[in-house]
Amino acid sequence: MKRVYICGDSFCVPDLEYGACWVDMLDTNVVVQNLAKTGASNLQISLQVDHAISQSASAIIVNFTSCTRQEWRIRPSDQSLYQQFCDGSVVSYVIPTCSNLQDILQEAEINKIRESYLKLSDLSVEIFKNQCIIERTLYKLQNSNIPWTFSSGGFEHSSFGATKKYFEQFKKATNEKDKQFFHSQYMNELFRVDKLYEEDEKKAKKKG
Repeated sequence: MKRVYICGDSFCVPDLEYGACWVDMLDTNVVVQNLAKTGASNLQISLQVDHAISQSASAIIVNFTSCTRQEWRIRPSDQSLYQQFCDGSVVSYVIPTCSNLQDILQEAEINKIRESYLKLSDLSVEIFKNQCIIERTLYKLQNSNIPWTFSSGGFEHSSFGATKKYFEQFKKATNEKDKQFFHSQYMNELFRVDKLYEEDEKKAKKKG
């Protein structure tokens, strides 16, 4: 049976609070291997893709994320970096909330991390760094000879003030055969991520 690997963040993780996830509605004729993790950084997502390729996936679906996610080492490990994310030796966390660290560090430690990041980080550097990670991942997918598709997800979305389009050269026309393979109304029209952000933006404007 064909195995579809899902790589991404919370947009790919089922959550009872929000109802059915597009991942739950994928074609029942395929085995779904969901590697996605809530709060995953683009580095972690890139490693998920590497693992999916190494497992000779039948197809890979990728959802990238915001550039404001970082990694934190919890303990030393001799495992591969992918395995370290899996066993919690390294975790991704979201700035400024520092989610995924709240059960590991004290509040005072989290506040120091947050303050240091806000003082020392540069958004343009973070955008470029994550752009490099994503492009590296997309090139690996192109060279893998495995069917794949992707969404840039929360990366530099127009709602966040993005000034240009990214990864256009990797966006390919999807034929009906691909849609039938992935099913789920073509993964809810590729996660409906852009529409979700547009809806959030409209709600914010109404409140304002």
